[in-house]
Amino acid sequence: MKTFRALELMQHTTIIALMAVCSIAYPLHVSAQAQQGEEAPVTDARDDKRSRVEKFRDHRAGKKAAEEAKAQTAEALFPLATRVEPTVRLSSRDQRNVQKMLDLSRGEAEDQAKAQAMGEELLANPKVTGYTRAFTNRVLADIRLEQDDIQGSIDFLKAAIDADALSNDQHFQTMLVLAQTLINEDRAEEGIVVFDRLVAESKTDNPDYLIIKANALYQLERYPEALALAKQLVAASAEPKPGWQRLLVALYAQTEQPLEAAEVLKKLIAADPTDKGLRTNLAGMYQEAGDNDAAVAVLNEMRAQGLLTTDRDYRALYSLYANIEGHDADVIAVINEGLEKGILEENVQVYTVLAQSHYFSDQIPQAIEAYKKASEFATDGAPTLNLARIFATEGRMAEAKTTANEALAKGLPAPGHAWVLLGQVEHNLGNRAATAAAMKEAAKYPETKANAEEWLRKNKVR
Repeated sequence: MKTFRALELMQHTTIIALMAVCSIAYPLHVSAQAQQGEEAPVTDARDDKRSRVEKFRDHRAGKKAAEEAKAQTAEALFPLATRVEPTVRLSSRDQRNVQKMLDLSRGEAEDQAKAQAMGEELLANPKVTGYTRAFTNRVLADIRLEQDDIQGSIDFLKAAIDADALSNDQHFQTMLVLAQTLINEDRAEEGIVVFDRLVAESKTDNPDYLIIKANALYQLERYPEALALAKQLVAASAEPKPGWQRLLVALYAQTEQPLEAAEVLKKLIAADPTDKGLRTNLAGMYQEAGDNDAAVAVLNEMRAQGLLTTDRDYRALYSLYANIEGHDADVIAVINEGLEKGILEENVQVYTVLAQSHYFSDQIPQAIEAYKKASEFATDGAPTLNLARIFATEGRMAEAKTTANEALAKGLPAPGHAWVLLGQVEHNLGNRAATAAAMKEAAKYPETKANAEEWLRKNKVR
C-alpha cells in the first residue's frame, strides 16, 4: 500500500508547495541630495482655466492617493527585525546607472547582457557606495538565475547579503531567495542554515516564509521536525492554505499516521470536491490504516460519479474488494465493468483475479474462461497450470493432462508442481508407468523433491 500512497501523493506536487520569491521588487532608495537635482514639473497654462472646484477635487484625490501609497510603502515586510536600517547613500550618477541596469535586466537576453556588463563595471569601481554594491549584486543574481547559472546566482546573493547595505526588506528578502534557491538545488541543509539566520535576525513569524523550512525538512526526510512545524502553521491559521495542508498530509503519511492524514484530506475535499487526486489519496490512507471498508466506500462514491477513469482506478477498487472476504461478486462486477468500458487493461493479472473470484463463487465455467484469457497474456505457464488444476478438480483428466503439459512447455518458475499434478492425473487415468515417470521428474526440483521421493519410496519405484 505504501507504493500506492507514494505514487498518489507524488501526483500532487502542490503537497510540497514552495513559495516563489525569486522575483521581488527593488525600490531604489534615493538620497535627498540626488532628488535636489530633479527638474520641477512643467505646468500647462490651461490649468488656470479650470474651476476651483475641479482643482480642489483633484488635489484632494491626489493627496489621498499619495497618503495611501505612502502607507503601503511604509508597511515593512519584517517589522520585528532587530537589524538597524542602514543609511542609504546613493549618488545621482549611481542612481542613474543602477536604474538603467535594473531596467535592462528585465528585458530580453541582449538587454540582460548589457545589464550584466554594467553591473560588473559598477562592482569593479571601488568608489561605489555599499548600497550600490549590494543592490548590483542582487540584480546580477537574478540575471544569472535567468541564465540557469544557479551557482552564479547563489554567489551574487551571498555577496549582496554580505555587503549588509540593503534596506531591511531587501536584505531579508535576499536571504529568503538564497534559502529557497539552495533548497531547490537539493542543498536543503545549507538552505535551512540561511533560513534560520533570516528568522533569528528578522524575527519573522510569517507562515508563508516558515513553510519553506517545513518543505526543506521534508526534503531532508526529517519528517518529525517538518510535521511539528507544519502542524503549528495550520493550527495557527484561521484559513490554512491548501499547500500547507497537502504538506501536512504527506508528513502524516511518512510518519505512519494515515488516519490523521485522512482527516486533513477530508477538509481539503470539502473545499474542493472535484479534486479526484485528493479522494484517491483518502482511499489510500484508509487502506493504509487497515480500514478497507472505508476505502471501498470512497472509491465507490467516485465510481458512482463517473470518476473512475483510469486503469489504476479500477485496479485499486477491485484489489480492495479482493482483500475483503465475501466480496467475490463485487470483484467480478468491477472488473467486468472496467473491461466493458475499455478502461481496465486486459492483462494476466486482471484475468487471474477474475478467474479466482469466479472459482471461489463456484462459477467454474467462467473461471475456466478467465484462466484461458489469462494464459493468452501470460509470459509463462502459471495461469495455464491453474487451469490444469481446475480441470483435474472437475475430473476432466484428459484436459488436465494436456493443459499441464502446455504449462511446462511455456515455462514455469517452479516446474515441480506441474509434474506432481501430471503424476496425479496419470494415476487417475490408470497409467502407472506414466505416473512414476512424472514423479521422478518432480523429484528433480527443490519445491517438490521431498514429497516426490517419499511417494517413490512408498510405491517402491526405482
